[in-house]
Amino acid sequence: MPLSSVLIAAALSHPAAALRAPAQPETLCRAAELVVIAEVSGQEAQWSDGPLGGIETLSDLAVIETLYGQLPADPRVRSRGGRLDGLVQQVEDQPELQVDQRYLLLLVSTEQGLLQVVGGPDGMVPIATGPATPGLSRDAAVALLAGCRG
Repeated sequence: MPLSSVLIAAALSHPAAALRAPAQPETLCRAAELVVIAEVSGQEAQWSDGPLGGIETLSDLAVIETLYGQLPADPRVRSRGGRLDGLVQQVEDQPELQVDQRYLLLLVSTEQGLLQVVGGPDGMVPIATGPATPGLSRDAAVALLAGCRG
């Protein structure tokens, strides 16, 4: 089998996200209106009334630290996709925030007063809260921004 066929077969056997180059954190940081360290305290899935339809997930944030920007009174992140009424919808390049996980989040405001992660999954960095949780230390996560906001 020619090498090109092997590469095509390998690419097709993995999620499409593996085919894109990740965005650099400092580039995403410059596009962000708000940079926070927060824990997802709850989630709610609902049917979207937006032009694309489908399922959307609203994630409530318990903000631990605001690194840049103005924090809204009720910070909620909207992501396309999720689980609702026994259905699962996965949307490429959308962040999949997990309840009780801490993140460094690069955010922008939506027209509906919600927040959205800049750069999809590249705009969220999991932060470890103990030896059993995945992620970087707080300082290592902030260092990824290369002093972009301060």
